[in-house]
Amino acid sequence: MHIGDGIRSAMVSIASHKMRSFLTTIGIVIGVIAVVTMFSSVYALKNLINTNMERMGWNYSVIIAPSAASVNNANQRSAVKTKRRAAQNVNPVDLDDYYTLKNELNYKAIYGMVETNTLQRMGNEDNYITLKATENYFFTSKNYLLSQGRLFSPVETQEGLPVAILGYKYAQKYYPDREVLGETIVLGEHRFRIIGVLGSDQLNRSGGMNFNTWERDRELQAVYVPLKYG
Repeated sequence: MHIGDGIRSAMVSIASHKMRSFLTTIGIVIGVIAVVTMFSSVYALKNLINTNMERMGWNYSVIIAPSAASVNNANQRSAVKTKRRAAQNVNPVDLDDYYTLKNELNYKAIYGMVETNTLQRMGNEDNYITLKATENYFFTSKNYLLSQGRLFSPVETQEGLPVAILGYKYAQKYYPDREVLGETIVLGEHRFRIIGVLGSDQLNRSGGMNFNTWERDRELQAVYVPLKYG
């Protein structure tokens, strides 16, 4: 059979079975669209995850923490691990080690963090507040924006001056609908001048996905001071 005869035979068959041919064509089109949509969705989801992780600084992050022995709230299991490692004579990481790393390494962003819980008295009410001593890179790498004020100045960072940046949820709880810049906050035996307030968590508000919401919620309830002050 010649090619022309084969084509004519196929056309005649299609014409005589119009409904079957139509349904077959529809099935093929739907299948192709479904496959294209699936791959497009996977690609878009991958891009969304990568973008949000980059905004949080997770794509090229290295976290160095001190040994459990230097943490006040270390649990018993961590203490056992520390005893097992004591024979290795490895000292925990301290602030001097951090500054050495900071001076020696090439990096896009680096920050230290010292955290404690401190008592705050407001009127007749006592509350334990999370106090974090850190640097401006913490806010930029975690994608935290300011709703009021500013970040730490170079002088405040270098000298460890008593200034504070309030977390968004902390400010909403204790200073709702107030302009607090310039006010003094007393935490434990220390007094800090408020220079800034963080905004709400924009990372988990937009994009349709949640990233480490528990940790970020806790960070937005804290108060931040310069690392050297801590």
